[in-house]
Amino acid sequence: MKKNNICIATWYGPANYGTGLQAIALKYFLENNGFNVYFVEDGRKKEKVENRSRLKKALDKLKQLVNLQFFYRAKYRKDITIKNEMQAKFVNDYDKVFTIHSEEDICELNNITDIFIAGSDQIWNPSVFKDINMLSIANEDKRKISYASSVGVKDIPSEYIDEYTRLLNRFDKISVREQQSREALSVFLNKEIVEVVDPTLLLDSDDWKFLLKEADIELQEIPSKYILCYFVGKNKKYWKYVEKIRKTTDYKVIVLPIHNEAFVNKYDKYVKATPKEFLWLIKNASIICTDSFHATLFSIQFKKEFYVLKRFNDSSKKSQNGRLTNLLKKINLENRLINDESYFLKSSIENYDFILEKLKRERDISKQWLMKAIED
Repeated sequence: MKKNNICIATWYGPANYGTGLQAIALKYFLENNGFNVYFVEDGRKKEKVENRSRLKKALDKLKQLVNLQFFYRAKYRKDITIKNEMQAKFVNDYDKVFTIHSEEDICELNNITDIFIAGSDQIWNPSVFKDINMLSIANEDKRKISYASSVGVKDIPSEYIDEYTRLLNRFDKISVREQQSREALSVFLNKEIVEVVDPTLLLDSDDWKFLLKEADIELQEIPSKYILCYFVGKNKKYWKYVEKIRKTTDYKVIVLPIHNEAFVNKYDKYVKATPKEFLWLIKNASIICTDSFHATLFSIQFKKEFYVLKRFNDSSKKSQNGRLTNLLKKINLENRLINDESYFLKSSIENYDFILEKLKRERDISKQWLMKAIED
């Protein structure tokens, strides 16, 4: 009997656009191969989390009152409200979620699920460790697979190794997103660990039309040529580099803000965006400047001129630069990773056909691995 029902444990929220899109990509690929797919959400500690979050929100509000960022952001309060409504609708439209509140829910989830997959992104990063992302809720007799999971950092802290070992030894097949994750896990895990492409690369640029055609963009706010800035990190040096690009090109700058610091600059902000609008803005930009792994991936998919700034110091144990370095090295685009923000040298990318053909080969290998892991 064919195993049709797949449950994915990953982050699927659309607030960080790349996170939302990697989840949608894996779901879309599996559904196109005949599976019924849903995500799992752990709601068992919801009340405690809400209590902590209320306290945190109160402290944040107090900080905002004496923080200049709050006043910059306040100008966009109406747009932020609209964005939040758009984000909620995006989840309702694209994410089918099974929420766990009790042991009975876990039993029901196992009864209806044939295969569990730990999805992609940094779901195994020890700084945000949740055992559900290592499929702790899956029964022993259920098939357990990871697809392109990432630990995000160079080394797993010693206090996590026993728990990681116990949970990951239950997996039937393990794949990770980058070499750094494979090396970090191989130190203590005696299992085959395969590198595969990020879920967003399971789809090619044409496949993303199903989202692009639904993007709700206010075209009057978009110039014909623009530099799109999307930064997950909070580094003041970014804006000096952006200004150098602007002066060199004379293009308009559009900032896609996802945190308060991104509002504190002189450039235009495009706030009302879900992952759909995020994709549209990348596809139609003249230049992308980012520190985001997924914004980089989509810049490549859509054959854009892009520049990647480092979010972390390379020597830091918490550095996540490895995934970007690994990606760009594979496709001979290391020069897009900026090591010195003090100057800007404009350069286009001439060999995209070769690059995309190389990515296609890796995509095909990853698809084959995933389907074999499911069907074995």
